[in-house]
Amino acid sequence: MAARSYLCEYFSIVSCPILQAPSPSNRTPILLSDDEHTAESQDTNDTLEKVSEIFKPKVTARYPLSDYPDNPFMSEAMTTFSMPRGSEVKSRYLLPKIHHFVTTSEAGLKNYGTVMVVFEETTLPISSYFTFTPLSITSTSIESSSTSLPSDSLDQEPITVYVPKALILISLTPFLPTFRTYLSQLYRLSTTPTPLPLERYIRNITLEVPSPPIGTVEVQLSILDSVLRFWSPPANQPVAWVGLPFRLLFEFLRWKDIIVLWHALALERQVVLVSSQLSVLTVTSEILLSLLFPLTWTHCYIPLLPKFLFPVLSAPMPFLCGIDKRDLEEARGEINPECIIVDLDEGTVNFGAGTMPLPSLPNRRRLKLERELESKAGGIFDESLRKGGGWEETLSRYDDAFNLAVRPEDVRDEDEEEEGEGKDRGDWDAVQEAFLRFYVAMLKDYRNFIIFPSEDNPMGAGFKVKSFIKAQPKDFQPFLNELCVTQMFDAFITKRLYSPGEDDVTFFDESIDAKLNRYKLKLKKIETPFLQSAKVHRKLKTVVSPEPSGKDLPKDAGVLDKKTNERIFHYDHFPSTLNSELFGNPAPLPTVIEAENKKRISTARLRNHSSAAMPQATSNSSSFFSGSSLKKEESSPDASAESATFTVFFMAYTAVVGKGLKDLDEGKLPEGDSTRFNRPSSAEGEHEVESASSETSFVSAKSNQETESNESSTASKGRVVNKKSEVYEEAKATAKAQLDLAFKVLVMMRARGLQPESYAYQCLIDACGRCGDTERVCELLGLMHDDGVVADSVVYSCLVKAFSVDSSRDQKAAALLPKFANGYGGAIDWNKMRSMGGGSERGGSSAGQISPHRRASSAGSGGTPKSFMKKFFTSKNSGNAEGEEAFHLTESISRQNALGESLLELLYKDVAIDTSIAMCNVCDKALTEKDVSTGWNTGDAHDYCVTCKYCKGKGVTRFSVFSTNETWEGSGMEGKHEGKLFCEFLSPWVLRKELMSILDDGDDGGIAVLLDPNFPNVSKEKGTIFWNLLVSLRRERLPFTFLFQGSFGNSLITPTPDDGDDEGSNFGL
Repeated sequence: MAARSYLCEYFSIVSCPILQAPSPSNRTPILLSDDEHTAESQDTNDTLEKVSEIFKPKVTARYPLSDYPDNPFMSEAMTTFSMPRGSEVKSRYLLPKIHHFVTTSEAGLKNYGTVMVVFEETTLPISSYFTFTPLSITSTSIESSSTSLPSDSLDQEPITVYVPKALILISLTPFLPTFRTYLSQLYRLSTTPTPLPLERYIRNITLEVPSPPIGTVEVQLSILDSVLRFWSPPANQPVAWVGLPFRLLFEFLRWKDIIVLWHALALERQVVLVSSQLSVLTVTSEILLSLLFPLTWTHCYIPLLPKFLFPVLSAPMPFLCGIDKRDLEEARGEINPECIIVDLDEGTVNFGAGTMPLPSLPNRRRLKLERELESKAGGIFDESLRKGGGWEETLSRYDDAFNLAVRPEDVRDEDEEEEGEGKDRGDWDAVQEAFLRFYVAMLKDYRNFIIFPSEDNPMGAGFKVKSFIKAQPKDFQPFLNELCVTQMFDAFITKRLYSPGEDDVTFFDESIDAKLNRYKLKLKKIETPFLQSAKVHRKLKTVVSPEPSGKDLPKDAGVLDKKTNERIFHYDHFPSTLNSELFGNPAPLPTVIEAENKKRISTARLRNHSSAAMPQATSNSSSFFSGSSLKKEESSPDASAESATFTVFFMAYTAVVGKGLKDLDEGKLPEGDSTRFNRPSSAEGEHEVESASSETSFVSAKSNQETESNESSTASKGRVVNKKSEVYEEAKATAKAQLDLAFKVLVMMRARGLQPESYAYQCLIDACGRCGDTERVCELLGLMHDDGVVADSVVYSCLVKAFSVDSSRDQKAAALLPKFANGYGGAIDWNKMRSMGGGSERGGSSAGQISPHRRASSAGSGGTPKSFMKKFFTSKNSGNAEGEEAFHLTESISRQNALGESLLELLYKDVAIDTSIAMCNVCDKALTEKDVSTGWNTGDAHDYCVTCKYCKGKGVTRFSVFSTNETWEGSGMEGKHEGKLFCEFLSPWVLRKELMSILDDGDDGGIAVLLDPNFPNVSKEKGTIFWNLLVSLRRERLPFTFLFQGSFGNSLITPTPDDGDDEGSNFGL
């Protein structure tokens, strides 16, 4: 988790502005019964759904206004997760509701969201949006009458509806119940006159209230009549976060079922939580994951799953997700048969038809765990309440914002936390420690089987799984056989190998030592200073957070109260937008917080240094590895330069894929058209109304409603819409061709026996998202599973973003586009998909028609990659026939390579790239390009040197590039080297680091910079990056045409009529 000084990351408001009224011919029909008795008995839900469609959720305010670099504000996530079912308009007023969600940033940071949804009265000119068809009761079918509204509700114009608005707090720490209370009180502030604007309270919670340092400081915050307390437990206590109300989990599930559920998650089964109360889903999920300590859930985790992400439930990999019970029947078509469905409302745990049986737990350890849970929480699940019929009423209040505001005092009873053995923890600490003691007993001697990295161990680091399991008692082995092959256990061992000084590692290891010390035969006790220091933190320092201040408020802000002669702020409703002038400058952090943060950093550095200096365990045998050695994070799964070059290709190329389509979605027209582009819609004129008011996003549609009657004007508008539709379809087809090529390269990579790493899959998922191809996203997840590549939190962040892009596109417009662009709505047959593959059903891609600023007549024809390479590329180890066959080139990739060579000559006249001049700086011997790639330091992104295969000396090697272009600039040398540009050879790991710094520069600015025709000429450094990228891609016969995209008006990768499937382009290779 990233270190943060403040408690919350962001505050945001999601409102539902009304869409502009359509023309009369495009209004939605509603069937209206003329029988009053029948109308009153009819269900109006379907009609409300139609009304809800004219209100579109969007972020209308946020604070702070600038992003954290490692955790940017995610607008799509805010709208998606704050209103997971969209803008559900109500016909009557509802009290505010609370729920929570969890998202993951691209940097892997978990963001915990707390949402209050309020319903605000809005007048709707309903006849401007709908047409009404009176039906008699005799002609009204049951099916049609279900969409009717009572006549008297439509007699008035406009009608009154209640539209949702979401207030959202985002934090990196799950103080969910306390944030719930804060939002409730903030909303109360908006209902009464206050001396300070709401902006000052929002500034306070995001940029003034400090995040409590671990285990040393309690932060107090006051708002209205509530005093909120925040503190993080010390690292030497197992409680994940003190703010989690553990009692809630035991109210919904029997303690025996909780053990079963923990057992399933520990062995990485698929679990779906279901409840009608959305606030319960995230809280119970967080509690369940905390019981896994010392293991950490590393798989898909979406405790509130939006409907458009239901295909995730078909994925053949572990996940923990939560869904609204109203959507359960719809989700069943997607849920994998292996999945365990937990109905929290009913208190049941249901195994799927294909769920693998759970291995037995050791009998003695299981009985201890059961006794502890029964004694601490055995009577919480109220059987009598459920049987007596009162449970439904109790259940319905869990989401109410002003009925169940849990406070930290309700979670932890401080009176129980007295000094002394057995009384230094509350009951909920004891519950979590019961699960911890289970892991301590099962893994007490795991350290004896770790193989640490060392110079004497050429096999690398790892863990002797078979030896470890064999050494355990027989009743331990069934559980350990499955536990030790999980990704969570792999991460557990990896952390102990490479981060032994982390607090959680030290805590668990000393917990084992404390257990071993209790053995009577243990003569020499092991010191556990980390655990013993827990008492130091029993008395926390209390820091009172700065309160919101009126300092530097504009003099004319608010309104003058005639009674007090002071300015006050009064709101008719919670504002949809915020006034930036009212935020002011935040107060500095309390000095005690800054001091604790510095102390914490220093202690962590000291502990890591001490751990590094400690003698590491050794082993005389390295033949008991679990299958593959564990490597440092920055190393790819396949350590070869060839595999790393493929990753570089996917990084650079996928940034181009679907970019044109994304530009159109954002309203940008292709070059040469200055008018703004709006995505074609089935409803003419349908678009969002921008509010001119700073206080609200709602605009009356009446004021903008004008009907076009002039036929020539209508025809003109139709031509514009048709033209835009054509542009959009063309962009879709181009995006498909670009994506096809990326997948063909993936096929080629697998055909060479190379395994793509997680980052390559991440890039491909991003590209699929931009193209709207969610089906291929699911295929990639299946391939990752087959390859044994872990879909980490960053990959799942890309997954959510990909599905969000597809969901946000207008479905009616999408129906007119190619089939591949539509979101996949049916169940995904993963077994069929894995056997058939995804490539065989997709068209190929090639270089189509080109309209360059300087057009080449031979762009699409003439020669093969081999012939062009012979002409323009000089190397001692390239161009042989044997090598060409080993590259597994497909026809479409060969065509792209041929086009690339033509364009290279077109743009750089008489170009010559000489990689045969590399020489060792120590022994002056010539090195081939293969020698150079072999001499790179595998996985090191900071090493620019090459190790000579002859003398083992290290130095920088170079290659040269020459062109007779008038604007060409070499390295300034004379004689035979005149006009030549000398570039240092960069390893693919160094090149990846350099490219990442370029591509991360802005949303689209990064790839635009790389594709700029002047990029190689900006500086020697930029030229070195460009020519290394080109040389690397050509060395592995990877397409590089996209690098010249900036010099041409049209896309260089477009679909062609004769572009069929390449032979062997199937993932089953």
